[in-house]
Amino acid sequence: MDKKKILTDLYNFGCFKFGEFKLKSGIKSPFYINFRNLINEPEYLRNVCKFIYPELDNINPNLEYYIAGLPYAGIPYANAISLEKNIPQLLIRKEQKKYGLGNIVDGVRDDDLRNNIMINIVLIEDIMVTGSSILDGINKLKQSEINFNIIKIISIVDREQGGLEKIKTLGYNVESIFKISEIFDILESNDQLVLNREKINLSRKFVLERQHQLNLLNREIIKLEDRKELGNNSIFKRIIDIMFEKKSNLCVALDFNKVKDIIEMIEKLGKHVVVFKLHIDLIDDFSEEFIKKLITLKTQYNFVIFEDRKFSDIGNIFKQQFTGGIYKIKNWADLITVHLISGSNMLEVFKNSRNSNQGVLLVSQMSSEDNLIDKNYTQKNVEIAEKYKELVCGFISKEKLYNNSFLYFRPGISIESKTDTYNQVYHNPHQAIQQGIDIIVVGRSITRSSNIEEETIRYKSIGWNSYLMKVNM
Repeated sequence: MDKKKILTDLYNFGCFKFGEFKLKSGIKSPFYINFRNLINEPEYLRNVCKFIYPELDNINPNLEYYIAGLPYAGIPYANAISLEKNIPQLLIRKEQKKYGLGNIVDGVRDDDLRNNIMINIVLIEDIMVTGSSILDGINKLKQSEINFNIIKIISIVDREQGGLEKIKTLGYNVESIFKISEIFDILESNDQLVLNREKINLSRKFVLERQHQLNLLNREIIKLEDRKELGNNSIFKRIIDIMFEKKSNLCVALDFNKVKDIIEMIEKLGKHVVVFKLHIDLIDDFSEEFIKKLITLKTQYNFVIFEDRKFSDIGNIFKQQFTGGIYKIKNWADLITVHLISGSNMLEVFKNSRNSNQGVLLVSQMSSEDNLIDKNYTQKNVEIAEKYKELVCGFISKEKLYNNSFLYFRPGISIESKTDTYNQVYHNPHQAIQQGIDIIVVGRSITRSSNIEEETIRYKSIGWNSYLMKVNM
């Protein structure tokens, strides 16, 4: 069977709809693909699976693996393929069972679990949009006790909205059977079908617009004015606006223990700095009057207040730390840092506790020697950031970790210093910008210099000119 025949059958069966539809991502689309009703037509389901088989045939025949459909739409294909090809199947649940064995994944052989055998898995998805369903499925696997390795992800239809490229960027081997542009071509080439050409053209335009955005998301070098439209939260866009206004990509760390030192520094440097970073728990003479003065200065000089608290506790404790205590960080901080060592629950709590103009930076890499963050931890941060992108403004990192819808802050910036007595490793600002960093975070190299304002202007100039040099090469 060729693609034209199966796509004609699927069109006549009502799998392709044109109109206005809200997708899971919240985006409004002029077309919708519904393959779920194929369970009512086993012949069509079998025929779709025939196009999946060549992707399975490309897998090393000596490699044992399981097949798993992503819940729920991918499960019927996994069932059919398992029975036809005699491939063992896993069942990934949407939610962990609260009774019986309490599993979130079923189907693994007991011996494989007992011996912690590496389980190879092929995942099946029906429609690829943003890739969020795939990431959710992978997270479910990570929550289980299975030692697994995903050898391939197969999507039946790629809507060409960036999901496939996103999953590839995360290091997975992913393929699609049909691309939506190919589906439009094949349907329009069939004279026997009665099609609304205007609606198909509108759908093609929608796909092209999404592809343009995808290009911007993944472009290696991109100007800030193009980045702004990619932002998923207001703090991202505000930071870019301030960067333009001040022609600066500088964050200054104010690690002082006296209020007057912080106030004096802001008054000296406020016109040059995009973000001021605080450690509020260092301050000996903290008061509500200080917070009022800080907010007044923020309005006067237009900067972002970044509280580098590095929250890392369970959700209940995080909520109290963020909203209560003597500091009441929620009332004044624009940005906070979070270590995801306890999982993503803090972000769920933050979503329900924050003000709408507040955001999070995930500590995904560190500039100190011998820190315990590894590549897997960093990668997990990226995956969670994508899931919570309406909250996550960016990353604390040593390099660009993902796409252009996030900002990358690098601490430990110094022109002269290389290390200090506490194993802090410093990095040159120009090199940091060339490696994809957006905001350079400078502390003692400015605040302990003999001419503080002059040194601030020097770092500001190097950082901004490095950005201009990069985007105008």
